[in-house]
Amino acid sequence: MIISLRNQIKQSAFRYVAFFIFVVLGLSMVSIPSLMRNEASGGSWAMAVNGQKISYQDLAREMAEQSEFLAQIRAQYGQYADLLLQAMNWPTDPKSLAFEVLIKTTLMEQLVKSMGIAIHGEYIAESINDAQFARRHLQRIVPSFVFDQTGSLNPENLKIFLQHKGLSVKDFERKVEQSLAQLQAMQFVASSCYVPSFELRQNFIANKLAKSFSYLTFSFDSFVAAQKKIAVSDEDARAFYDKENIQHRRYWVPEKRGGIVWKFNAYTYNPTVSEEQIREYYEDNKVSKYVLEPLKVEVQQITEEQLSQYPDMTLEQVREEIINNPSSEWSSKWQTLKPFARGDKKGAFEREAFVLQNEGDISPVIETSDGKVIVQLIRRIPRTYKQLSNVRSEIKSALMEKQFKKVFVKDIKNIVTTDDAQAIESFISQKGGKKEMVVGLIKNDTRMSQELFGLKKNEYGFYIDGETGFVVLLTDVIERNLPEFESIKDVVKDDLREERAYEAMMAALQDAQKAAANTSFDQLSKDFQVPLHHTGMIDPTDAKKVKDLEKQGFQPKELLGLDKVGTLSVQNGDRVSFLIKVDAIEDYSQEDLDQAQKEIESSLATNHMKMQIESVVASLHRNATIETNESIQIAGEEYSE
Repeated sequence: MIISLRNQIKQSAFRYVAFFIFVVLGLSMVSIPSLMRNEASGGSWAMAVNGQKISYQDLAREMAEQSEFLAQIRAQYGQYADLLLQAMNWPTDPKSLAFEVLIKTTLMEQLVKSMGIAIHGEYIAESINDAQFARRHLQRIVPSFVFDQTGSLNPENLKIFLQHKGLSVKDFERKVEQSLAQLQAMQFVASSCYVPSFELRQNFIANKLAKSFSYLTFSFDSFVAAQKKIAVSDEDARAFYDKENIQHRRYWVPEKRGGIVWKFNAYTYNPTVSEEQIREYYEDNKVSKYVLEPLKVEVQQITEEQLSQYPDMTLEQVREEIINNPSSEWSSKWQTLKPFARGDKKGAFEREAFVLQNEGDISPVIETSDGKVIVQLIRRIPRTYKQLSNVRSEIKSALMEKQFKKVFVKDIKNIVTTDDAQAIESFISQKGGKKEMVVGLIKNDTRMSQELFGLKKNEYGFYIDGETGFVVLLTDVIERNLPEFESIKDVVKDDLREERAYEAMMAALQDAQKAAANTSFDQLSKDFQVPLHHTGMIDPTDAKKVKDLEKQGFQPKELLGLDKVGTLSVQNGDRVSFLIKVDAIEDYSQEDLDQAQKEIESSLATNHMKMQIESVVASLHRNATIETNESIQIAGEEYSE
C-alpha cells in the first residue's frame, strides 16, 4: 500500500487548483528554506539526545512548525496568548519550543526502540487512510486537507503538503511510523495504570454522597469590635507606624499629579471624507459587513427512516441507484427542505450541503443525530447586499473615525512641537476639544495616568484611546511623602486594632480546632462565644445549595470533598473564618458504589494515565544527556512570532 501510494504521488500531475492551494499554504506558513540557508555553515547536527544527533534540517523544520503554531495561538488569543503559554509552562519563542519538542520526540523514539515496538506496513497504510484516526492521532503529520470529501487520502493534496514541508515520501512514511510507534508506547505505559478500590470508594464518598456539617463562625468584625474597647497607647501606635513603614511603606502617600485634559472625537474634529472613499469602502467591505441575505442552499433529502419498508436497501445503494439512473423510483422520494444559510443547521448535514456546488449533486451518506441521510442540491441562492444608500451614513461615520485617528496625532504633534501655548489653545478651541480637570491622580495602569506621569510640569502630551483623542497638560505635581505620625495617629491606631483582632481570631480558631478533638461544638460555641450553625444534608449535585455555600464564604468543592465523619476543616472567607466538622455522610450500598464505579473509574483512570505518561516523559528528560552544537547559527533567526 505504501509503495502504491508513493507511486501515485510521483505520477500525479499538478493542476491549477492544486497550485492555488499550494500558494495559499505557502503564504500562510513560515518558509522552511529561509530557515535553512545557513545550514552548511554550522555543522551537520544541531543537538544530541543521549548521543543521538538531530540534524540542523530537522531543527529548522520544527522551528517552522512551531512558528506557525505560535502565530495561530497569538492570532486566536491576541494579547493573552503569551500569558496562556506561560500558564501552561510552554516556551513563547519557536526556537525553544522546537528544542523541547525534538528532545521529547527523540526520547520517545529511544523508548520505542528499547521496548522493541515495530509497526507493520499494512497498519501504517490503514492508519493514514483513516481520516478520523488521522485527525485524532496524526494531525501534525497528516493534516485534514489531504483527505477528500469521502474521507479518502488524496495523493495530489498529500504531494502538495510534502513539497511545502520539504519532506520526501520516505521521510513522510518514517514520521508516520515513528508517530504510530510512539502512540503504541504511550498506550503501553498508560495500560500499566491501576485505580485501587479504596480510591474509587473515597472518590465516590467525596463527590457523590450528600453530607451534613456543623460549623463555628469566627467573625473578624466581632474581634475588631472587642479590640475597640481596649485602649491603644501612642507608644504602641508609633512602633506599629515605624514597623509598617520600614517593612511595607504602608503610610507613604504616593506621588499625585493633576492637569487639564481635552477630549476630541471624529464629529467635532470633522475630518474630510469623499464620496469616492465611501464607495471604495463599501465595495471592499460589503461581503463582510453589508450582507442583506447570506448565501443559502435549497436541498432535498432521503432519510434512513424512509427505508424502513425496504429492509434490503441501504442509503448507499439508494444513492448509487439515483446517480446511475436519474429516472429511478427513488428520485420521487426526495423531501424538499426550506432554503437555509450557514449556521441554520448543525454539524455534518450543513457542511455537506454547502459542499455541493452544482444543481443535482448528491452528498455522501451523512450521519446526523436523527439518523443517516443523503441530500441533493436543488439550487444555491446567492447572497444579497444592503444598498449603498442605506449604509452611507454608517460608512461615513466609520471613515471619519478612521481618518480622525490618522490625522489627530499628526496634527497635535505638529502644533505641540511649536511650544506656543496660545497656538495650542487656539487649535484646541477650533477643533472642539472638551475641557476637563484632573486632580490628585496616582500612578496606575490607565493611559491617562501613564501619560501624565511621563510629562514634565507645564508640558503637553497626547494619545488616542478607543474612539477618543486626548490632549493633556500637566499642571500640578505633589511629590511622594510620608505624613507625620501625629497627623494620622487615629488611622494608625485603627490599623493596629485590626491587626490585633486578626491575630486574636486566628489564635481562637487554632485553639478551638485543638479543643474540638475532645469537646463538642455546642460547648466550643459557648467557650469561644461564637455562633454554631448546622447545614443539614447537602447533595453535591444540588446547584442552589452549593451556590449558597459559596455566597456565605465557603469553598464548596473542598468542603463537600471531605469523606469521613468527624473530619475537621478550617476555611477562611471575606472577614470571616469557619471551623467545620462533618456530622454525617449519606448511607450507601455496594450496589450504589457499583453503579457509579464505571463513571468514577473512567475519570480517575484518565487522570492516572495522563500523569503516568507525563511522569515517564519527565523521567526520561531528567535522566537524559543533552548536548547542543554551539556553532549553529539559525539563519538570523528570522522565524515569525
